[in-house]
Amino acid sequence: MAGFERYKLTVGGLSGTPTSLTFWFTSPKDTYDGLTEAETGVQKVTVTGSADTTDETAPLCTIEALLKSGYAQRKVIAYTTGSGTSLRRKYARVIVAKNKAADFAPSGAFRGGTIKRVMNPSDAVFS
Repeated sequence: MAGFERYKLTVGGLSGTPTSLTFWFTSPKDTYDGLTEAETGVQKVTVTGSADTTDETAPLCTIEALLKSGYAQRKVIAYTTGSGTSLRRKYARVIVAKNKAADFAPSGAFRGGTIKRVMNPSDAVFS
């Protein structure tokens, strides 16, 4: 998967679950650049080439299955790049651990631009 990287989502602190659950999934490269694990619950897996690490050999979960499981939520980050006449509004879809979703409000630099807003995809209006 040339254009994709492996990520690990760890969920903890939810009632009725073990102390933590871990899911592995792939996402386009640099999806989470500028976001911290503390904000998202998602960590980039460092590939060492060793076949004996769980992070590299654990089965991958599809994004659809991850979202249906209830342990993750999709968020949309609205950010701007450029200035003046070259100012562009862009959107990035990311997956966030359920226990981090309510407080997910990153700010500052993101993908060469500035974060303006975080939305739930189910919001009635994207502005």
